[in-house]
Amino acid sequence: VAKQSFTIAPGDRVAVVGPNGSGKTTLLDQIDRAPYRHTGTLLRPGYVSVARTFQRPQWTSGSLRDRLGQAGLDESRFRQIMAVLGVRGHVLDGRIEDFSHGQQKKVDLARTFLIEADLLLWDEPLNFIDIDAREQIEDVLLRDQPTVVFVEHDTAFVDNVATQVVRLPR
Repeated sequence: VAKQSFTIAPGDRVAVVGPNGSGKTTLLDQIDRAPYRHTGTLLRPGYVSVARTFQRPQWTSGSLRDRLGQAGLDESRFRQIMAVLGVRGHVLDGRIEDFSHGQQKKVDLARTFLIEADLLLWDEPLNFIDIDAREQIEDVLLRDQPTVVFVEHDTAFVDNVATQVVRLPR
């Protein structure tokens, strides 16, 4: 990752942008797992809780209801968040492997909101997400103002929600 210097304050929405291979995901890894093998200094208070999405959803199989139970997450609140993202019905009774990639990504995003972490780390959160859900995610970020560092290639989304942009060169 190229030398970068930035501060993340509560309520900041930091977009990390750059060409493929520039180290965007590596930067998220460094923030998530400090201390990490790197040069330079990364300061992160030890009491910061983190919820993270990856480019590919973490829950890819099994019963959604079971996964929520294992993680200790509230089913009712999960349903509400999924409805905001455009998924209604008996989603909790479904098997994750039967969901579309977009539905799996929505499950992953909803999971991060339920964790109520101090910091959200999202790696390409809009992959496989339909336009309506993109707009809802944007609305939630602007309304609730969670602290989030995200990697995203959608420049309109970045322009609309980011309070600061970290640009990584190739």
